[in-house]
Amino acid sequence: MDFSDLLLNEHTVWGGLRWNLLTEKRIKNKKCLEQYGYKVYSQNDEDGILQEIFKRIGVTSKTFIEFGVQNGLESNCHYLLFQGWRGLWMDGNEEDVQEIQRRFYPVLKTGQLSCKHAFITRENINQLILEEGISGEIDLLSIDVDGNDYHIWEAITAVAPRVVVIEYNGKLPPDCDWKMAYQAYHVWEGSDWHGASLKALERLGERLGYQLVGTGLVGANAFFVKKEIAGDLFYEPATAEALYNPLRLNLYHKCGHPARYCLAGQQQGLGILNYEPEAIAAAEFGFHQREYLEQGAYAQWISATKSQIVVRQDQGRIRAVAIPYGIPAEALESVEKPYHVTIQAEGGEPQVFPVEQEAGEFCITLPDTEQAALRITLTVPELWRPSEVLGTGDERSLGLRIVFSAIRAMEGEKRTEPPQL
Repeated sequence: MDFSDLLLNEHTVWGGLRWNLLTEKRIKNKKCLEQYGYKVYSQNDEDGILQEIFKRIGVTSKTFIEFGVQNGLESNCHYLLFQGWRGLWMDGNEEDVQEIQRRFYPVLKTGQLSCKHAFITRENINQLILEEGISGEIDLLSIDVDGNDYHIWEAITAVAPRVVVIEYNGKLPPDCDWKMAYQAYHVWEGSDWHGASLKALERLGERLGYQLVGTGLVGANAFFVKKEIAGDLFYEPATAEALYNPLRLNLYHKCGHPARYCLAGQQQGLGILNYEPEAIAAAEFGFHQREYLEQGAYAQWISATKSQIVVRQDQGRIRAVAIPYGIPAEALESVEKPYHVTIQAEGGEPQVFPVEQEAGEFCITLPDTEQAALRITLTVPELWRPSEVLGTGDERSLGLRIVFSAIRAMEGEKRTEPPQL
């Protein structure tokens, strides 16, 4: 089977036989990037093409910015995390960002990756980047917003990427100069009304100081390199007419088993995050490790709505546990009740106890037991953001914004201040 047979899979001709013949001729040249393409975590062959580009031009800071990443698992920069790159992801879908916070916890924890929830426009893109402390030269910028890609690239001044990957509208032939009229809050609805033609992006890149160096075989992504470092390393002529691939939706790149979690940057001792379902849920809600209290006790989120407190009774008789939830007294009526508490002694049967709700805290009276440890599970019925009730900037979704207080010891003793967590 030759190259034309591959592209004519199931007798579907995408864009015309002319483009298939053009690709078949070009791909025999060693400078042509398609022949180096492969998929690890990218949607198509972008992983391999990016590896070849940086093999030719080298890397500097190993820093990337990518927006329009969805949940990050299938993205242009995911594989770069394995190679020690650092960077920023942004996406306008809140659920996708929460999923990134769960699935990419190892690299988020170390600061190798930052993730920001934002709907990106040409008016806010520079501010969003600068807020993350990124400026100047970076190695890679990847743009995929299914609409205003052209206008956002044109607006970026906060950073100077050496390489740019940007989606183009592969339906439009390479001699067609067209871009979608700017609409700040455009959301793609699946039609051909999106993005810009390859010719329009070629001319924009020329104006911004970039050379078009190739496109992916599927006809979705275009690759640009700063002119001063591109030299004679890439296929020429560097025009849309010479480097065009039509949109070929019948071509699929597959690689091994499907991705569910970030495998890069895994470490021992990451606390609760062990990729079990409840542990992943707990990571989403902001508490990942044990939070140690006084007298040998500790607390830890064990699911999206449950926190477990372990009290060592053999280190002093403990009568009760107080948990401040940080809600002002005037907002108490908006908090749904009741909160369920299960107390279980080591090796014993679980017992359900009522929670005494006072202004600013829950108070759990402990049973009289001779066991060495008690496991207290606090379950909340609903989730809310601290910012909604407290007016703070804390946007995490938590069952409760719990900061565990010191434990009440013998009756009559003065309670100490809660530790700073």
